[in-house]
Amino acid sequence: MKKILNLTLLVLVPTLVNSAELVIPYSDASSYPLSSGYSISNLNKYIDKEPCTGDSKSSEITRDRSTIETSEQYTFYSNPIDKKIQIKSISIEDGILDIKSESSAKYEEYTAPVQIQVNEVHYKARPLETIAADTLLLGLPIIFSPKNAAYSFAGCTERKVNSYSLNLSKKIKTNKTEWIPNSDTGEIIMTGLGQERKFSFETGHFVIDLHDVIMEENFKTNPVIQINCSNCIEKDIQSLNFDFIKYKNKQIKLAEKKKSEEENYKKIQIQLEQERVLREKINKQKELEFQAQRKKEEEQKKKDEEQKKLQAKIAPVEKAKTKCLELGYKKETDKFKDCVLELIK
Repeated sequence: MKKILNLTLLVLVPTLVNSAELVIPYSDASSYPLSSGYSISNLNKYIDKEPCTGDSKSSEITRDRSTIETSEQYTFYSNPIDKKIQIKSISIEDGILDIKSESSAKYEEYTAPVQIQVNEVHYKARPLETIAADTLLLGLPIIFSPKNAAYSFAGCTERKVNSYSLNLSKKIKTNKTEWIPNSDTGEIIMTGLGQERKFSFETGHFVIDLHDVIMEENFKTNPVIQINCSNCIEKDIQSLNFDFIKYKNKQIKLAEKKKSEEENYKKIQIQLEQERVLREKINKQKELEFQAQRKKEEEQKKKDEEQKKLQAKIAPVEKAKTKCLELGYKKETDKFKDCVLELIK
């Protein structure tokens, strides 16, 4: 199948003459660029590709660009003169309208000569310098390098191919046409499912979701859907059968199930949140009780330590009293007090 390429995306492989791979939209331009991959096998027929050599390149004069028209003809297509869209299949499954279609355009065939855009570098002639040099060297340059000597004597022009293009001012219609696949936009009109509806679709494989349309309708019986492609070559109306009632009931049940699941989920979330709040409250109460118990224990420990300190102070006095009694002193007497004081010093 031949390839269609537009003006904004031009991709060509090296081609032979009459390859008919290019589609050129109508343009008033006099030329049209070919891809950098394009080439002419017998290029030497139109341009001497051999570069200037030696001393002939010592004095450049000018740089120019020229166009050489060749006898090579390139076959291409201009703007389409007709187009067609054909629906290959259309069906409804699980609420989806599935459309498979093809489109193509009818193109007129043209030929145009290929032009070569050439970059030229001119080097001036140096006859006197060349003769003098040849004389001094006994004519050896002419014998061993005649081409270099000729270039130096008469001057030299070096040419290199810059690009290829078509000369559209000399395009010729071949009176041939060809249908070539392309991409297009079709339109279908759907009736039978409530009000008449129009849908646009891209040719190839395209799907349209009818879920919202189906759910809006109140079905008593299943309707027969009529599909008409308004810009197809075949105007036949296609009838489609689908169990809309079963689909809608199924979707309602799924929606109810989903709603129930969402409500249950919300209940579970609320219950989990309540449990979390309760746990926080219990943990906080436990923390308060723990802190109160800890404070009480610390206060008791402090009292015990103070009691021990007090006991530590009283113990020597009591020990002294006991000793004084053993020595025969009587309590509450001055001598008993002096004895105690003497012992605790």
